[in-house]
Amino acid sequence: MKLPVIFQDEWLVAVHKPAGLVVHASEDAPLRDTAVRRVRSQTGRKVYPCHRLDRPTSGVLLFAFSGQLARPVFEAFERREIGKSYWALCRGYLGEDQGELDRAIDGRSALTRFRSLREYLVPVGVGRYPSSRYSLVEARPVSGRRHQIRRHLKHFGHPIIGDSQHGDLEHNRFFRSYFGFPRLFLASRTLELIHPVTGQALDLRAPLSWRLQACLEQLEEFRLSTGKP
Repeated sequence: MKLPVIFQDEWLVAVHKPAGLVVHASEDAPLRDTAVRRVRSQTGRKVYPCHRLDRPTSGVLLFAFSGQLARPVFEAFERREIGKSYWALCRGYLGEDQGELDRAIDGRSALTRFRSLREYLVPVGVGRYPSSRYSLVEARPVSGRRHQIRRHLKHFGHPIIGDSQHGDLEHNRFFRSYFGFPRLFLASRTLELIHPVTGQALDLRAPLSWRLQACLEQLEEFRLSTGKP
Protein backbone atom coordinates (compact mmCIF):
# COMPACT_ATOMS: atom_id res chain seq x y z
CA MET A 1 0.00 0.00 0.00
CA LYS A 2 1.19 3.49 -0.80
CA LEU A 3 1.73 5.88 2.09
CA PRO A 4 -0.15 9.22 1.97
CA VAL A 5 2.25 12.02 0.98
CA ILE A 6 2.12 15.13 3.17
CA PHE A 7 4.87 17.09 1.41
CA GLN A 8 7.26 16.44 -1.45
CA ASP A 9 9.72 18.49 -3.47
CA GLU A 10 13.04 17.84 -5.16
CA TRP A 11 14.86 17.29 -1.85
CA LEU A 12 12.43 16.05 0.82
CA VAL A 13 9.34 13.88 1.16
CA ALA A 14 7.08 13.55 4.21
CA VAL A 15 4.54 10.75 4.54
CA HIS A 16 1.89 9.58 6.97
CA LYS A 17 3.26 6.37 8.51
CA PRO A 18 0.66 3.92 9.77
CA ALA A 19 0.96 2.15 13.09
CA GLY A 20 2.64 -1.24 12.86
CA LEU A 21 5.08 -0.28 10.10
CA VAL A 22 8.79 -0.06 10.94
CA VAL A 23 10.82 2.79 9.47
CA HIS A 24 13.61 0.58 8.17
CA ALA A 25 14.90 -2.96 8.52
CA SER A 26 17.53 -3.85 11.10
CA GLU A 27 19.23 -6.94 12.49
CA ASP A 28 16.39 -7.20 15.00
CA ALA A 29 13.74 -6.58 12.35
CA PRO A 30 14.92 -7.83 8.94
CA LEU A 31 11.57 -7.11 7.33
CA ARG A 32 10.77 -6.66 3.67
CA ASP A 33 7.89 -4.24 4.34
CA THR A 34 9.26 -1.00 5.77
CA ALA A 35 8.50 2.69 5.36
CA VAL A 36 11.82 3.15 3.55
CA ARG A 37 10.94 0.46 0.99
CA ARG A 38 7.43 1.79 0.42
CA VAL A 39 8.54 5.41 -0.09
CA ARG A 40 11.40 4.32 -2.34
CA SER A 41 8.91 2.32 -4.43
CA GLN A 42 6.47 5.24 -4.58
CA THR A 43 9.01 7.87 -5.57
CA GLY A 44 11.40 5.75 -7.60
CA ARG A 45 14.31 7.25 -5.65
CA LYS A 46 16.48 6.28 -2.70
CA VAL A 47 15.28 7.86 0.55
CA TYR A 48 17.00 8.47 3.87
CA PRO A 49 15.07 8.84 7.16
CA CYS A 50 15.64 12.17 8.90
CA HIS A 51 14.25 10.84 12.20
CA ARG A 52 12.41 7.82 13.59
CA LEU A 53 8.97 6.84 14.77
CA ASP A 54 8.39 3.76 16.90
CA ARG A 55 6.66 0.90 15.13
CA PRO A 56 3.31 1.35 16.98
CA THR A 57 3.30 5.15 16.48
CA SER A 58 1.56 6.68 13.46
CA GLY A 59 1.99 10.10 11.89
CA VAL A 60 4.44 12.44 10.16
CA LEU A 61 7.65 10.82 8.95
CA LEU A 62 10.26 12.83 7.02
CA PHE A 63 12.79 11.55 4.48
CA ALA A 64 15.49 13.18 2.37
CA PHE A 65 16.43 12.07 -1.14
CA SER A 66 20.14 11.97 -0.27
CA GLY A 67 22.27 11.27 2.76
CA GLN A 68 23.84 14.72 2.43
CA LEU A 69 20.41 16.34 2.83
CA ALA A 70 19.33 14.03 5.65
CA ARG A 71 22.37 14.95 7.73
CA PRO A 72 21.57 18.67 8.33
CA VAL A 73 17.95 17.80 9.15
CA PHE A 74 19.07 15.12 11.60
CA GLU A 75 21.51 17.60 13.14
CA ALA A 76 18.71 20.17 13.47
CA PHE A 77 16.74 17.55 15.44
CA GLU A 78 19.79 17.04 17.64
CA ARG A 79 20.11 20.81 18.22
CA ARG A 80 16.41 20.90 19.15
CA GLU A 81 15.61 23.33 16.34
CA ILE A 82 12.69 21.29 14.96
CA GLY A 83 9.28 21.50 16.60
CA LYS A 84 7.39 18.24 17.12
CA SER A 85 3.95 17.57 18.53
CA TYR A 86 2.17 14.32 19.33
CA TRP A 87 -1.30 13.40 20.54
CA ALA A 88 -1.66 10.75 23.21
CA LEU A 89 -4.63 9.36 25.11
CA CYS A 90 -3.66 8.66 28.67
CA ARG A 91 -5.11 7.49 31.96
CA GLY A 92 -6.30 10.13 34.42
CA TYR A 93 -6.42 13.94 34.35
CA LEU A 94 -3.23 15.96 34.21
CA GLY A 95 -4.56 18.45 36.74
CA GLU A 96 -2.92 21.47 35.13
CA ASP A 97 -3.73 22.46 31.55
CA GLN A 98 -0.01 22.74 30.78
CA GLY A 99 3.18 21.41 32.28
CA GLU A 100 6.57 19.95 31.52
CA LEU A 101 8.80 17.15 32.71
CA ASP A 102 12.57 17.42 32.67
CA ARG A 103 13.73 13.93 33.56
CA ALA A 104 16.74 12.06 32.19
CA ILE A 105 16.21 8.89 30.16
CA ASP A 106 19.01 6.34 30.07
CA GLY A 107 21.35 8.91 31.59
CA ARG A 108 20.62 11.58 28.96
CA SER A 109 18.66 14.80 29.50
CA ALA A 110 15.06 14.68 28.29
CA LEU A 111 12.42 17.42 28.35
CA THR A 112 8.77 17.09 27.30
CA ARG A 113 6.07 19.76 27.43
CA PHE A 114 2.45 18.68 27.83
CA ARG A 115 -0.93 20.32 27.23
CA SER A 116 -4.28 18.83 28.16
CA LEU A 117 -6.71 19.00 25.22
CA ARG A 118 -9.78 17.05 26.38
CA GLU A 119 -10.93 15.10 29.42
CA TYR A 120 -13.28 12.13 29.59
CA LEU A 121 -15.15 10.41 32.41
CA VAL A 122 -16.30 6.89 31.51
CA PRO A 123 -18.89 5.50 33.99
CA VAL A 124 -17.28 2.07 34.07
CA GLY A 125 -14.99 0.94 36.83
CA VAL A 126 -11.51 -0.33 36.04
CA GLY A 127 -9.73 -1.68 39.09
CA ARG A 128 -10.96 -0.26 42.39
CA TYR A 129 -12.63 2.91 41.11
CA PRO A 130 -16.31 3.15 40.04
CA SER A 131 -15.49 5.27 36.97
CA SER A 132 -12.50 5.84 34.71
CA ARG A 133 -10.79 9.10 33.79
CA TYR A 134 -8.83 9.79 30.61
CA SER A 135 -7.16 12.76 28.92
CA LEU A 136 -6.25 13.59 25.35
CA VAL A 137 -2.84 15.24 25.62
CA GLU A 138 -0.59 17.16 23.26
CA ALA A 139 3.04 16.32 23.94
CA ARG A 140 5.96 18.34 22.60
CA PRO A 141 9.27 16.53 23.17
CA VAL A 142 12.14 19.02 23.13
CA SER A 143 14.70 16.22 23.11
CA GLY A 144 14.35 12.92 21.27
CA ARG A 145 15.04 9.95 23.52
CA ARG A 146 13.76 6.43 23.03
CA HIS A 147 10.10 6.11 24.11
CA GLN A 148 10.42 9.58 25.66
CA ILE A 149 6.73 10.55 25.67
CA ARG A 150 5.64 7.11 26.79
CA ARG A 151 8.16 7.01 29.65
CA HIS A 152 7.54 10.59 30.77
CA LEU A 153 3.76 10.16 30.87
CA LYS A 154 4.22 6.95 32.86
CA HIS A 155 6.41 8.86 35.33
CA PHE A 156 3.67 11.50 35.59
CA GLY A 157 1.26 8.71 36.54
CA HIS A 158 -0.62 9.03 33.24
CA PRO A 159 0.43 6.07 31.07
CA ILE A 160 -0.69 6.04 27.44
CA ILE A 161 -3.58 3.78 26.51
CA GLY A 162 -2.42 0.71 24.61
CA ASP A 163 1.22 0.98 25.72
CA SER A 164 2.27 -2.61 26.37
CA GLN A 165 5.70 -1.65 27.72
CA HIS A 166 5.05 1.42 29.89
CA GLY A 167 1.27 1.40 30.21
CA ASP A 168 -1.48 0.17 32.52
CA LEU A 169 -2.48 -3.34 31.48
CA GLU A 170 -5.93 -3.14 33.12
CA HIS A 171 -6.87 -0.01 31.19
CA ASN A 172 -5.38 -1.45 28.01
CA ARG A 173 -7.62 -4.50 28.38
CA PHE A 174 -10.62 -2.25 29.09
CA PHE A 175 -10.10 -0.31 25.84
CA ARG A 176 -9.75 -3.54 23.87
CA SER A 177 -12.95 -5.04 25.30
CA TYR A 178 -15.16 -1.93 25.69
CA PHE A 179 -14.10 0.20 22.71
CA GLY A 180 -12.51 -2.45 20.49
CA PHE A 181 -9.30 -0.42 20.52
CA PRO A 182 -6.26 -2.76 20.50
CA ARG A 183 -3.24 -0.51 19.94
CA LEU A 184 -1.10 2.36 21.23
CA PHE A 185 -2.83 5.75 21.14
CA LEU A 186 0.13 7.89 20.13
CA ALA A 187 0.39 9.89 16.90
CA SER A 188 2.96 12.28 15.48
CA ARG A 189 0.80 15.24 14.45
CA THR A 190 3.22 17.97 13.34
CA LEU A 191 6.81 18.73 12.35
CA GLU A 192 7.93 22.37 12.12
CA LEU A 193 11.30 23.00 10.50
CA ILE A 194 13.30 25.19 8.14
CA HIS A 195 13.90 23.56 4.75
CA PRO A 196 17.65 22.78 4.56
CA VAL A 197 17.90 23.95 0.93
CA THR A 198 15.27 26.61 0.29
CA GLY A 199 15.07 28.12 3.77
CA GLN A 200 11.27 27.81 3.62
CA ALA A 201 9.42 27.33 6.89
CA LEU A 202 7.66 23.96 6.72
CA ASP A 203 4.65 23.08 8.87
CA LEU A 204 4.00 19.40 8.18
CA ARG A 205 0.76 17.97 9.59
CA ALA A 206 -0.78 14.51 9.60
CA PRO A 207 -4.42 13.76 10.42
CA LEU A 208 -5.26 11.11 12.97
CA SER A 209 -5.56 7.63 11.55
CA TRP A 210 -9.11 6.33 11.15
CA ARG A 211 -8.68 3.99 14.13
CA LEU A 212 -7.57 6.76 16.51
CA GLN A 213 -10.32 9.07 15.23
CA ALA A 214 -12.92 6.33 15.71
CA CYS A 215 -11.76 5.86 19.30
CA LEU A 216 -12.17 9.58 20.02
CA GLU A 217 -15.62 9.56 18.45
CA GLN A 218 -16.61 6.72 20.81
CA LEU A 219 -15.27 8.69 23.76
CA GLU A 220 -17.08 11.89 22.77
CA GLU A 221 -20.22 11.04 24.76
CA PHE A 222 -18.07 10.88 27.89
CA ARG A 223 -16.23 14.16 27.26
CA LEU A 224 -16.34 16.72 30.05
CA SER A 225 -17.36 20.31 29.32
CA THR A 226 -14.11 22.07 30.26
CA GLY A 227 -14.23 24.96 27.80
CA LYS A 228 -11.44 23.41 25.71
CA PRO A 229 -12.04 23.26 21.93
